[in-house]
Amino acid sequence: MFQEEFRKRYTTIPFAIYKAHCNRTEGGAVSHQHKEIEILAVIEGEAELYVDSRFYKIKKGDVVVLTPYAIHRIKADKNFVTSYYCICFDGSLLCDKSLVSVLESGTADFEHRVPAQTPHARFMFDCVEKAFFACENQNIGWEMESVGHVSLLFSALKKHVTVTERIQNKTKSDFAKNALSYIAENFRQAITSRDAASALYVNVSYFCRIFKKTFGCCFAKYLNVYRLEQAKWALLNTEKPITDIAFSYGFHDCSYFAKTFREEYGISPREYRNTARNE
Repeated sequence: MFQEEFRKRYTTIPFAIYKAHCNRTEGGAVSHQHKEIEILAVIEGEAELYVDSRFYKIKKGDVVVLTPYAIHRIKADKNFVTSYYCICFDGSLLCDKSLVSVLESGTADFEHRVPAQTPHARFMFDCVEKAFFACENQNIGWEMESVGHVSLLFSALKKHVTVTERIQNKTKSDFAKNALSYIAENFRQAITSRDAASALYVNVSYFCRIFKKTFGCCFAKYLNVYRLEQAKWALLNTEKPITDIAFSYGFHDCSYFAKTFREEYGISPREYRNTARNE
């Protein structure tokens, strides 16, 4: 996952939150995956959600449940600024170990989006919101309160959403995990799809074909956006000069970094730093 940002937010338990605003300059533009369970509750707006091979249009009031290692991305609708609560946690926090086992194995098959108009969506949305604010405020006992609300959400999921098991496409799953692990470990260096293919012991043409089919873009595009997402975090959370950030995150030409950043997000790195900090 980009920057493994959730793990940086863990305190006493593997549970973390953020409130996202999905537009051209915020929100992951390329597909990614991670080992945590992730739950979204849409507060405002609309966006496109891609989960593995499925497409959803998510709207205000919808709840989304993402299983570990599901390949997913959110793309803002050009007509909306979408905001949503996001909670992310390790499956070990849930007491239903059989359900956790199915979720973590990648064999759970269900509709990831719970539409706002369904009777149980409001209850699940409230569970997300309460868990979010319990974690944000961190009053005494917040850990049990947060996990309790998430447990209630999954109780509703089991009651109202049909969860079946499917045959896991292990080859695709392993490829995605290994490819993303390689990028995470080597993105600061000058790497190519040929280097990645060699590291995964596959033919480069096969690697490029499967990578694009899995993540929706070529390796070079994904690598650039991965580096940009790392750089965005540094721009917002550190005082490092922009030149140093560019070199730290794999861009060996500051002008190219600025050009690529503007092409992807519509503003310069400096403008992003100033605008984001003043919001």
